[in-house]
Amino acid sequence: MMANDDDVLNGVSGRPLQLLSRWLSDAASAGVDEPRTFTLATASLDGTPHARTVLAVGVDDASVRFTTSRPSVKTADLAANPLAAGVFFWPALMRQVTLHGQAVELPPDEARAAYADRSPNLRALAWVYEDLGGGSPGAAVDPDDVRAAFTRELDRDRPEPPPSWTAYALRPHRVEVWWMPGDAGVATRARFDLAGGEWTRRFVLP
Repeated sequence: MMANDDDVLNGVSGRPLQLLSRWLSDAASAGVDEPRTFTLATASLDGTPHARTVLAVGVDDASVRFTTSRPSVKTADLAANPLAAGVFFWPALMRQVTLHGQAVELPPDEARAAYADRSPNLRALAWVYEDLGGGSPGAAVDPDDVRAAFTRELDRDRPEPPPSWTAYALRPHRVEVWWMPGDAGVATRARFDLAGGEWTRRFVLP
């Protein structure tokens, strides 16, 4: 283990999501664009994979929270198969965090709180999904209608979320962190596994 590996993992051996929180702060401080975005992978009941980029609205010791509108491919997947994976990657910092676990829908009050924290543009977009979603994932839309609905909803700036609004917590049972210092020449990858309420750590090939 390289000397600076201890510095990277200091204080997080039993709480790997604390390292994710730290790296999110580092990415924001470094000026990384949209540092809280991550790739969320889901699968349908028959195993068909789907992936998309979403925004992490909160991180604690047990979960990463994100929001969405329903119906969507992701909500349909998670209703049938709650197992999911997430990947945060900050190329400028040469750091990556991968999460594997179960996504659980959160109570409506938590979804409302997340909506209130969104920018006016993102609140408007949530209502565009409500206005034009058509009741099924992947419904056909006219781009001009989307732009018109967005402008209309941006002017309204509704304080309450639409009925289709919801939030999830991705609760990982495995977290992998990967990093490569600029002068190292080789990366390090640490794997954390949760069993019986306790996290264990080991190093694996990067």
